[in-house]
Amino acid sequence: MGGKVETALGAYDDEATDFYVYFGSKITVCGKVGTADPALERFGVIRLNPEGTFDSTFGTNGRAVLSWGPSDYPNRIYMQPDMTVLAAGVSGLTDLAGDQVPALFKIKSNGEPDSSFGTNGRAVLRHDAASRGEFRNLFPAGNAFIACGSITANSANGSTGFYAVRFGPAGSPDSAFGTNGMGFLPSNVHSVSGFLSKNATVIFTGVLETGGKSVIALGRLTASGQPDSSFGVNGVKNTGIVLTADTEIVSAIQQNFDLLVAAPLQGASQTRPFTLVRFTSDGAIDSSYGTYGLSTIPIAPYATARGINIANNGKTVVNGSVGRTIEQSATARIDLEGVPDPTFNRTGMAVIDLDHGLYSNYLIQFVGIGGKHYMGFGGTRQNGKLNFMVARFKDDTVRSDVRIAQPVRGSFQCYPNPASNEVTITAASGSIQGLSVLLNALGRSIVSSESPRVSLDPGARSLDVSDLPNGLYYCIIESSGIRSMQKFIVAH
Repeated sequence: MGGKVETALGAYDDEATDFYVYFGSKITVCGKVGTADPALERFGVIRLNPEGTFDSTFGTNGRAVLSWGPSDYPNRIYMQPDMTVLAAGVSGLTDLAGDQVPALFKIKSNGEPDSSFGTNGRAVLRHDAASRGEFRNLFPAGNAFIACGSITANSANGSTGFYAVRFGPAGSPDSAFGTNGMGFLPSNVHSVSGFLSKNATVIFTGVLETGGKSVIALGRLTASGQPDSSFGVNGVKNTGIVLTADTEIVSAIQQNFDLLVAAPLQGASQTRPFTLVRFTSDGAIDSSYGTYGLSTIPIAPYATARGINIANNGKTVVNGSVGRTIEQSATARIDLEGVPDPTFNRTGMAVIDLDHGLYSNYLIQFVGIGGKHYMGFGGTRQNGKLNFMVARFKDDTVRSDVRIAQPVRGSFQCYPNPASNEVTITAASGSIQGLSVLLNALGRSIVSSESPRVSLDPGARSLDVSDLPNGLYYCIIESSGIRSMQKFIVAH
């Protein structure tokens, strides 16, 4: 209803992890279905028709909850032309938390496990009998597929590392790749994703725990699945970028094989904006992107990235949430130079109010197909319970009753612009409840409402910029319950 579909698959919390929109056809959402035991989860999937109704030919009234062992769930799915679903994720060997192994799943177009794949639709592909780990994503590679993640391999002296398996249509490892179909790069990493890169190599992003710090690391396998000795040390490269706000990352690969990593980096005054780092296909920081390789998106004082999409035109869409106690879904579109795209929601950024600020929710993907735009949400609450949800938008704006907070043209002004000594900030209607934050292009918090730089007049705030360096700044205010942003330039 109203441009969105929300459903629960069980009596406990559900969490969507991925969704796939097949051009001109079905929408498939997958994720975790909670159980009475928080350590155990089921594989959940729903399928919608293009207009948002449940596909009655799939599962039970468009819904399927599947189980192969004590605990199974998908992290990423890939839709095939025959509408079968391939998924990369996790299977639990026992009901103990952490006793999990990398697994692949295949579901037929009617929602049933595909018995021609692995064992009854599941293939457990671990490095050795004692290893544990997970697959985070998968992608096609010629006539085969490659699934990537991290694993602790007992046969490699208990080393954790980047892990990739190339497998065929039946779920069997391809013996021509790596060792028995498996490629492994020993390194103390987690939060791993992998991508097909130049010359059929496989490149990874992950978080390396070293010396008490969490650092972005990259890995690369050759096309034959062996460690690439020309990349870093034995195929692993420590980028030197230390994560200062969290230890989880999300990543994507661009059409030219550059890598984008959403890195949780702490700004001044305990802020945490969206921050993207771009690496070349050879693992070097791309200094032409943003500011010295980093793009900081001032969407809110505290933001968490949960997914990245790359559009056909090369622009980047970062998805996640803003806020600490009550999270709201958020998205930002970034151009090829690492700057927020003003053709999207006027500022390049949007915060989506799903539950009127009552419950936390976050966005995992925002994709455009056939002139329409779809959002998949990883956590929304209805009757106090997490559910799966998809919303559809048109022409970069809300289709119906899902509200995107966006600045109305002329809602407030910063003048003069450019400014040399003072900027006046006025709201078109209502008073300015808060000048939330003033950020420069590096994402550092410069001024807040309480700063002595800011006058106390609620209708027209004056901001002293006489000693600020020349450059582009972002001013974010809150007026009449709406957060808006304007850019201005300081030029002395």
